[in-house]
Amino acid sequence: MNTAHGEVLGVAAVAAGLAVDRFSEVITWYAIVLAILFVTVVVTYRHRHR
Repeated sequence: MNTAHGEVLGVAAVAAGLAVDRFSEVITWYAIVLAILFVTVVVTYRHRHR
């Protein structure tokens, strides 16, 4: 029972680690895309209001 519980925890920990790794990758790409969009909007806004 105890070993089975430990195995489940181990698998859960590995799955969580993989999920966090994938999640951080997605967050990084999302941040890059948002930054590009933000810069584009700011530049466009500045050009329009000059």
